[in-house]
Amino acid sequence: MAQILSLLKYIFSHKRRKPDITDEVKAKYHVFVKLLAENDYALELISELQSKYHGKTIFTIPYLQGVIKKLLISSQNITHLLGELTDGKYADLEEARKRVEGQIRDVMTGKKEPVVIFTSVSLDEAYREIADKIGDKMANLGEMKNRLGLPVPNGFALTVCAYNQFLEYNGLDMVIPNILEKVDMKDPESLMRAEQVIKDLIRRAPLPPELSEYLREGYRELSKQTPGCFVSIRSSALGEDGEASFAGQYTTLLNVPPRNLEPSYKEVIASKYNAR
Repeated sequence: MAQILSLLKYIFSHKRRKPDITDEVKAKYHVFVKLLAENDYALELISELQSKYHGKTIFTIPYLQGVIKKLLISSQNITHLLGELTDGKYADLEEARKRVEGQIRDVMTGKKEPVVIFTSVSLDEAYREIADKIGDKMANLGEMKNRLGLPVPNGFALTVCAYNQFLEYNGLDMVIPNILEKVDMKDPESLMRAEQVIKDLIRRAPLPPELSEYLREGYRELSKQTPGCFVSIRSSALGEDGEASFAGQYTTLLNVPPRNLEPSYKEVIASKYNAR
């Protein structure tokens, strides 16, 4: 028994020697710190570009070229550091980075036209080919009018791009996912609380100036044929009017006067987050 007690005393009182941190681990740690710093720098550059894009300040092409050059260098540093940290595990990432850099340089030097981002599309321009931008409902109406020649009321769509611009302009593209992550899908009250919070955020958020102008311009075109007309504002989601039916899921507003275009548009957007 005395031997057992002595052994136990030795085990619990013996100070274990802390393992040495090897030079390799130290080196990896320093690379990791550099990677985090470089990533933060790249995010600052992206944030700066977004701020200029959505703001009212004037910026020049040389300024834009300078920021993009810094961003390209930073992305190269990030892929290099990531490769060093993981012993080349993500070698394909560098090839992808080079392809993206080449595309950016082509656009900046005029060798390639930039991708056109649709914000507003009139019914006369609506076809199935751009259903991913305007939703199936609007695309189907466009097909009926433009290919079948059927009588369809005039209209226009604010696209998926417009929706994303609205969220990004107000920072909701970051806030809403954080709210949804905390929702207990099995708890109806949790769903209802999240719905109310998100809808209130959307209703209070202003439209980006350029998006507001697209909305007013679309209405002006409609009012040329019917001066002072009231309009209907409704959703056109991907898959809507297709195999999946979303009847009643999203809000439809009828007889909307021109002064209520913006709040009505936001109300339809907010209905995306209906708890049902």
